[in-house]
Amino acid sequence: MRTPLLICLFAAVAAGQNQQPAGTHVGPHMLGETFQQWLAINRLDLGEICRPHKRSESKEMNFKAVCRTLSVIRDTGAGEFYLGDVATKQAFRWLFTDGRLSLASTESADVADQIKFLEQTYGAPTTSETIPYQNSYGSKWDCLLALWRMPDGAVIRAAESINTLPVSGVSRQLTVTFFSKERAELLTQQEKKQNPYAR
Repeated sequence: MRTPLLICLFAAVAAGQNQQPAGTHVGPHMLGETFQQWLAINRLDLGEICRPHKRSESKEMNFKAVCRTLSVIRDTGAGEFYLGDVATKQAFRWLFTDGRLSLASTESADVADQIKFLEQTYGAPTTSETIPYQNSYGSKWDCLLALWRMPDGAVIRAAESINTLPVSGVSRQLTVTFFSKERAELLTQQEKKQNPYAR
């Protein structure tokens, strides 16, 4: 017996309504992934890291410190860990809340390239503006602030800043931060509480 076409159409519409927006990815990672998923993607074996190591092996990694940090995140569901991405040669800060990846951030001096990569991956930013920046000597610059509001509720923030160092002089830096939906909502609530005049 053939299923009537109308029933098939209703089923397809219902399935489309029940689908959640695709999660926001940070390379091979996805905001909201569990700590165990994050470990697996990075090929980090806690049992191997936390076992006794010879002194000669400790040149590769400070096994005790890494074991301690990762074990706390596993046991409490909260904490942060810094890990480099071999492919992009960038260091990322990974923050976990309730056992899930809630924030990832990285910094780069290649501002134009980073913005191009973000636009290629996530499309044009939802909002983009220039923010005036002034250092203690009175020098002024315009710095970019761009936001991507993702379909799953996550927010990507690209904020340019100025570094002023005595030896190397002035350099621009871009900090890109990926906030999970829950983290973005929490920060919005905190900002409203801090400002009693905000609506």
